[in-house]
Amino acid sequence: MEKRNIVELSKSDVQKYLQDLYDYCQAESTGQTGTNFEHFLKIYLESIGLDEVEITQRTRDKGIDLKAIRKPINEFGNVGIEKFIIQAKCNNIDKSVRSSDIDRLRGVLRNNERGLFITTAKVSDDAKDKAANWNSSSPIIVIDGEALISSCIKRGIGFNYKPVFNSLELDEKLKDEQKSFSNISLDMSNAIKKTITDNDIRARIISIPSSIMQKIPDNASKIKVSFNENESVLLSVNRGRNYLGSVTHILRKYGLLKTDGVFEPKDAFWIINEDRTQINIRLVAERSL
Repeated sequence: MEKRNIVELSKSDVQKYLQDLYDYCQAESTGQTGTNFEHFLKIYLESIGLDEVEITQRTRDKGIDLKAIRKPINEFGNVGIEKFIIQAKCNNIDKSVRSSDIDRLRGVLRNNERGLFITTAKVSDDAKDKAANWNSSSPIIVIDGEALISSCIKRGIGFNYKPVFNSLELDEKLKDEQKSFSNISLDMSNAIKKTITDNDIRARIISIPSSIMQKIPDNASKIKVSFNENESVLLSVNRGRNYLGSVTHILRKYGLLKTDGVFEPKDAFWIINEDRTQINIRLVAERSL
């Protein structure tokens, strides 16, 4: 990430930038009307180290806006994976989140999930206390508007140098997720990104994102998979370790495994059909962040 020199901000600076972000997420010009804040948070959550960030379907989300995981330090296996359930509230910056809003998020959490509440508004002291102290072993993480702005400035998301809110840069970050899909007909706007890594290529497998794995029928030992909208192939599903097998020819065909044995990791964007009978994957060159 590019190093940026940030001056200390005044309270009025933070409020101005927060209003700029709120106005941006409410605008229709971004082409994501109604979900601007969620798409912005998808980029933000990936920048702070979360993986497999997914924007949920609005009609089925039970108040949940995004889901994500944090991988364990040990890359060999799934032990220690943390699951995050994210509530996104693009509220007027003068409003205040109450403890009842925290309660609603807690109500949809399962035992193995962590809550993350992110808002452009203020958060009352009572709500912060309830989030932090209700269950000390699994507190809900709360990011209010001021904290969100400070974090975005630190990471260069929407801000440059002075800092100055830069809607064009944020536009580019939002559009970047779509650039890989410009030449295909499938709607990949909510696709799950998971890199096919050196370890995958070495093992001759393709790891399946957790949320995609959960949608594959329990009795399916194989599933149709289409790469870059080409004709689908039937690949084996390993349920114990969540990967597609018998993929050496796929790795070679799409340039991940070169003829000289060199590996070329690539980002894979995944969606699964409504009837859950076919996975569609878009492969692009791995981007350095």
